[in-house]
Amino acid sequence: MEVRGRFGWGQGNDGGALTAIPTHLRLPISGAAVPLHRALSLLLESGRAVLGRSEDVIGWAVRWVLLWCGIVLLGIGILDRGAALLPDRAPPTGSGMPVVGAARTTVGVVSNTIVFAGNEQGHVVLDAAVNGAPVRMLVDTGASLVTLTQEDARAVGIARAGLAFNGRVSTANGFARMAPVTLREIRIGQLSIYDVPAAVLENLNISLLGMSFLSRLQSYEMRDGKLTISW
Repeated sequence: MEVRGRFGWGQGNDGGALTAIPTHLRLPISGAAVPLHRALSLLLESGRAVLGRSEDVIGWAVRWVLLWCGIVLLGIGILDRGAALLPDRAPPTGSGMPVVGAARTTVGVVSNTIVFAGNEQGHVVLDAAVNGAPVRMLVDTGASLVTLTQEDARAVGIARAGLAFNGRVSTANGFARMAPVTLREIRIGQLSIYDVPAAVLENLNISLLGMSFLSRLQSYEMRDGKLTISW
């Protein structure tokens, strides 16, 4: 009896099934002894035929995986390139109007920025909200404290009877009495600073935005008649 068929099945002397062997690998079984090296050679050739088909399947799967990986990486590259080519949009600027923007620092943290243009005299006057009430303020980097006029102090909820004018400061109009206070909040646009040391000053024409506020910012700069603040 002999095994036949390209991958046909035969039976052994004991009636059991034999594994598939290619047609060209035929082993005569007639009771005669088969040389050991010939049997091993036939088994090795059979193994190579079976493994060859497995390698074809594995190679096909690997090619598909690599193809899909390439498609995904190409898509990511196109998206990144498209985002880099989008133009930055900047809002129009006007005299006296704040320009709000955002910048990314070297450590990857996004900082917000506002730019205020000065008036004809080079002074920056801006609208703030102090304790929720609107207050017109002059930016003064030479003032150590935020300083309110008595009228603005009343507008933000500070009663005259609760003020202790126990300090004296020198102003452009001479010496004036000062009452220390703490402001719950000063808000300018999207920026809010809380618990700001301040003072209420007698004989003051306009409230001042001094260093007790400016020093709490990430940065500030006066240049070419413009104030740039970042936080």
